[in-house]
Amino acid sequence: MKDFFQNDSGFSLVETLVATVIFAIVSAAGVMILSGYQDGRLGLAAADERMVELDTARSLIRADLQMAVIRPVRDELGGGAKGFEGGTFQTEGPLLQFVRNGDMGALMYGNRSALKRIRYRVENNALIREVYAQTDITPETSSRDIVLLSDVDKLDVRFETDGLWVDEWGSAVNGDSLPRLVEFRVEFTNGRDLTLMFQVGAAA
Repeated sequence: MKDFFQNDSGFSLVETLVATVIFAIVSAAGVMILSGYQDGRLGLAAADERMVELDTARSLIRADLQMAVIRPVRDELGGGAKGFEGGTFQTEGPLLQFVRNGDMGALMYGNRSALKRIRYRVENNALIREVYAQTDITPETSSRDIVLLSDVDKLDVRFETDGLWVDEWGSAVNGDSLPRLVEFRVEFTNGRDLTLMFQVGAAA
Protein backbone atom coordinates (compact mmCIF):
# COMPACT_ATOMS: atom_id res chain seq x y z
CA MET A 1 0.00 0.00 0.00
CA LYS A 2 2.87 2.36 0.76
CA ASP A 3 4.43 1.79 -2.67
CA PHE A 4 1.07 2.56 -4.37
CA PHE A 5 0.82 6.06 -2.87
CA GLN A 6 4.45 6.79 -3.59
CA ASN A 7 4.01 6.02 -7.33
CA ASP A 8 0.76 8.06 -7.59
CA SER A 9 2.51 11.43 -7.96
CA GLY A 10 -0.28 13.14 -10.09
CA PHE A 11 0.33 15.25 -13.26
CA SER A 12 3.77 16.50 -14.02
CA LEU A 13 4.45 20.19 -14.62
CA VAL A 14 4.81 19.59 -18.36
CA GLU A 15 1.48 17.78 -18.54
CA THR A 16 -0.21 20.57 -16.62
CA LEU A 17 1.23 23.23 -18.95
CA VAL A 18 0.18 21.26 -22.05
CA ALA A 19 -3.36 20.86 -20.69
CA THR A 20 -3.52 24.58 -19.86
CA VAL A 21 -2.39 25.54 -23.36
CA ILE A 22 -4.94 23.20 -24.96
CA PHE A 23 -7.70 24.59 -22.75
CA ALA A 24 -6.72 28.18 -23.66
CA ILE A 25 -6.75 27.34 -27.39
CA VAL A 26 -10.18 25.68 -27.15
CA SER A 27 -11.54 28.60 -25.10
CA ALA A 28 -10.23 31.17 -27.61
CA ALA A 29 -11.76 29.21 -30.49
CA GLY A 30 -15.07 29.11 -28.66
CA VAL A 31 -15.01 32.86 -28.08
CA MET A 32 -14.26 33.46 -31.77
CA ILE A 33 -17.10 31.18 -32.84
CA LEU A 34 -19.56 32.88 -30.48
CA SER A 35 -18.38 36.33 -31.57
CA GLY A 36 -18.75 35.41 -35.23
CA TYR A 37 -22.24 34.05 -34.58
CA GLN A 38 -23.24 37.23 -32.76
CA ASP A 39 -21.84 39.45 -35.51
CA GLY A 40 -23.66 37.39 -38.12
CA ARG A 41 -26.90 37.60 -36.17
CA LEU A 42 -26.58 41.38 -35.84
CA GLY A 43 -25.79 41.65 -39.55
CA LEU A 44 -28.89 39.64 -40.45
CA ALA A 45 -31.00 41.77 -38.11
CA ALA A 46 -29.69 44.96 -39.75
CA ALA A 47 -30.39 43.52 -43.19
CA ASP A 48 -33.91 42.57 -42.12
CA GLU A 49 -34.53 46.08 -40.81
CA ARG A 50 -33.31 47.58 -44.11
CA MET A 51 -35.60 45.26 -46.09
CA VAL A 52 -38.58 46.22 -43.94
CA GLU A 53 -37.72 49.90 -44.41
CA LEU A 54 -37.44 49.49 -48.19
CA ASP A 55 -40.68 47.52 -48.45
CA THR A 56 -42.56 50.08 -46.35
CA ALA A 57 -41.18 53.00 -48.37
CA ARG A 58 -42.00 51.30 -51.66
CA SER A 59 -45.56 50.52 -50.55
CA LEU A 60 -46.29 54.05 -49.30
CA ILE A 61 -44.85 55.79 -52.35
CA ARG A 62 -46.69 53.43 -54.69
CA ALA A 63 -50.00 54.03 -52.89
CA ASP A 64 -49.51 57.81 -52.90
CA LEU A 65 -48.70 58.02 -56.59
CA GLN A 66 -51.44 55.62 -57.62
CA MET A 67 -53.97 57.87 -55.90
CA ALA A 68 -52.50 61.14 -57.24
CA VAL A 69 -55.05 63.55 -58.73
CA ILE A 70 -54.85 66.89 -60.45
CA ARG A 71 -56.29 69.63 -58.26
CA PRO A 72 -55.29 73.30 -58.12
CA VAL A 73 -53.82 74.16 -54.72
CA ARG A 74 -52.60 77.18 -52.80
CA ASP A 75 -49.17 77.39 -51.25
CA GLU A 76 -48.18 78.81 -47.86
CA LEU A 77 -48.14 82.37 -49.23
CA GLY A 78 -51.62 82.13 -50.71
CA GLY A 79 -50.45 81.84 -54.30
CA GLY A 80 -51.53 79.19 -56.74
CA ALA A 81 -49.39 76.09 -57.11
CA LYS A 82 -49.27 73.26 -59.59
CA GLY A 83 -51.29 70.20 -58.79
CA PHE A 84 -48.29 67.93 -59.36
CA GLU A 85 -44.70 69.12 -59.39
CA GLY A 86 -41.23 68.00 -58.54
CA GLY A 87 -37.64 67.57 -59.58
CA THR A 88 -34.14 67.86 -58.20
CA PHE A 89 -33.98 71.48 -59.38
CA GLN A 90 -35.92 72.32 -56.21
CA THR A 91 -32.81 72.29 -54.02
CA GLU A 92 -34.43 74.13 -51.13
CA GLY A 93 -37.93 72.80 -51.47
CA PRO A 94 -39.72 69.48 -51.65
CA LEU A 95 -38.43 66.90 -54.06
CA LEU A 96 -41.98 66.03 -55.07
CA GLN A 97 -45.39 67.36 -54.07
CA PHE A 98 -48.92 66.53 -55.19
CA VAL A 99 -52.48 65.89 -54.04
CA ARG A 100 -53.71 62.36 -53.47
CA ASN A 101 -57.17 60.96 -52.97
CA GLY A 102 -58.38 58.00 -50.98
CA ASP A 103 -57.87 58.88 -47.33
CA MET A 104 -59.29 55.78 -45.63
CA GLY A 105 -60.51 57.61 -42.52
CA ALA A 106 -62.44 60.09 -44.63
CA LEU A 107 -63.89 57.37 -46.83
CA MET A 108 -65.02 55.33 -43.82
CA TYR A 109 -66.43 58.10 -41.63
CA GLY A 110 -67.11 60.88 -44.11
CA ASN A 111 -66.16 63.60 -41.63
CA ARG A 112 -63.41 65.20 -43.73
CA SER A 113 -62.08 65.47 -47.24
CA ALA A 114 -60.48 62.37 -48.74
CA LEU A 115 -57.83 64.59 -50.36
CA LYS A 116 -54.39 65.09 -48.78
CA ARG A 117 -51.33 67.10 -49.72
CA ILE A 118 -48.21 64.94 -49.97
CA ARG A 119 -44.62 66.14 -50.06
CA TYR A 120 -41.39 64.20 -50.30
CA ARG A 121 -38.12 65.81 -49.25
CA VAL A 122 -34.58 64.75 -48.39
CA GLU A 123 -33.26 66.13 -45.11
CA ASN A 124 -30.42 65.00 -42.84
CA ASN A 125 -29.71 61.98 -45.05
CA ALA A 126 -33.30 60.78 -44.90
CA LEU A 127 -36.20 60.61 -47.35
CA ILE A 128 -39.17 62.10 -45.51
CA ARG A 129 -42.84 61.81 -46.39
CA GLU A 130 -44.70 64.94 -45.29
CA VAL A 131 -48.49 64.69 -45.08
CA TYR A 132 -50.99 67.56 -44.78
CA ALA A 133 -54.59 66.71 -43.98
CA GLN A 134 -55.74 69.48 -46.33
CA THR A 135 -54.70 70.52 -49.80
CA ASP A 136 -54.51 74.31 -49.35
CA ILE A 137 -51.95 75.09 -46.66
CA THR A 138 -50.77 78.10 -44.70
CA PRO A 139 -47.60 78.65 -42.65
CA GLU A 140 -49.59 77.49 -39.61
CA THR A 141 -50.84 74.27 -41.20
CA SER A 142 -49.43 71.28 -39.34
CA SER A 143 -48.04 68.24 -41.06
CA ARG A 144 -47.01 64.73 -40.10
CA ASP A 145 -43.53 63.56 -41.07
CA ILE A 146 -42.50 59.94 -41.63
CA VAL A 147 -38.93 58.89 -42.35
CA LEU A 148 -39.16 56.44 -45.24
CA LEU A 149 -35.48 55.81 -45.99
CA SER A 150 -32.41 56.49 -43.86
CA ASP A 151 -28.73 56.88 -44.83
CA VAL A 152 -29.67 58.60 -48.10
CA ASP A 153 -26.73 60.40 -49.67
CA LYS A 154 -28.53 61.59 -52.82
CA LEU A 155 -31.92 61.16 -54.41
CA ASP A 156 -32.93 62.13 -57.95
CA VAL A 157 -36.37 61.93 -59.49
CA ARG A 158 -37.46 62.00 -63.10
CA PHE A 159 -40.77 61.72 -64.91
CA GLU A 160 -41.99 59.94 -68.02
CA THR A 161 -44.85 60.71 -70.38
CA ASP A 162 -45.34 59.57 -73.97
CA GLY A 163 -41.98 57.84 -73.89
CA LEU A 164 -40.10 61.01 -72.94
CA TRP A 165 -38.17 61.30 -69.66
CA VAL A 166 -37.75 64.72 -68.03
CA ASP A 167 -35.97 65.79 -64.83
CA GLU A 168 -38.68 68.14 -63.63
CA TRP A 169 -42.45 68.44 -63.68
CA GLY A 170 -44.55 71.51 -63.11
CA SER A 171 -42.40 74.20 -64.70
CA ALA A 172 -41.03 73.23 -68.09
CA VAL A 173 -43.75 70.57 -68.36
CA ASN A 174 -47.40 71.26 -67.69
CA GLY A 175 -48.04 70.73 -63.99
CA ASP A 176 -51.78 70.53 -64.64
CA SER A 177 -51.32 66.98 -65.88
CA LEU A 178 -49.85 63.82 -64.41
CA PRO A 179 -46.78 62.00 -65.66
CA ARG A 180 -47.19 58.34 -66.51
CA LEU A 181 -44.19 57.17 -64.46
CA VAL A 182 -42.02 58.54 -61.65
CA GLU A 183 -38.54 57.15 -61.06
CA PHE A 184 -36.60 57.50 -57.80
CA ARG A 185 -32.83 57.00 -58.03
CA VAL A 186 -31.40 56.66 -54.53
CA GLU A 187 -27.72 56.66 -53.55
CA PHE A 188 -27.02 55.53 -49.98
CA THR A 189 -24.15 56.62 -47.76
CA ASN A 190 -22.62 53.12 -47.95
CA GLY A 191 -22.14 53.53 -51.71
CA ARG A 192 -25.06 51.33 -52.78
CA ASP A 193 -27.81 52.59 -55.05
CA LEU A 194 -31.42 51.72 -55.73
CA THR A 195 -33.87 52.58 -58.51
CA LEU A 196 -37.60 52.56 -57.83
CA MET A 197 -40.23 53.15 -60.52
CA PHE A 198 -43.92 53.85 -59.96
CA GLN A 199 -46.98 54.36 -62.13
CA VAL A 200 -49.03 57.47 -61.46
CA GLY A 201 -52.75 58.05 -61.11
CA ALA A 202 -55.05 56.46 -63.63
CA ALA A 203 -52.02 54.96 -65.39
CA ALA A 204 -51.69 52.60 -62.42
